[in-house]
Amino acid sequence: ATSGPAQVHGVPPPEVAFADRAAVVAGDAATNAAVAACDANGPPLAYCAKFFEAPDGSVRGAARVLSGSLKAGDLVAVGGLAATVDCVAAMMGSELMPLEEARAGAVV
Repeated sequence: ATSGPAQVHGVPPPEVAFADRAAVVAGDAATNAAVAACDANGPPLAYCAKFFEAPDGSVRGAARVLSGSLKAGDLVAVGGLAATVDCVAAMMGSELMPLEEARAGAVV
């Protein structure tokens, strides 16, 4: 017998989901605690799941902010290299909605 399509019955809020992820963050105790609490005032940390080239040739990344916040002008480390965040936007279908800031828990 085959089963039907997978169903999602509930997605936990970041404050609940992040508690489990803190154990795998390679950081100090303060960063791990901030990730576990989904602390928007904690040290900035994001997980970039994918990089892709936009039609204009720029490189964009899809990320989840784990702790702290992310905004345009921030200096970040990507694969050991320094980069400046040009803009922060939420993905709304095929469109991007510009944001002034993405706080812990946001997907951008």
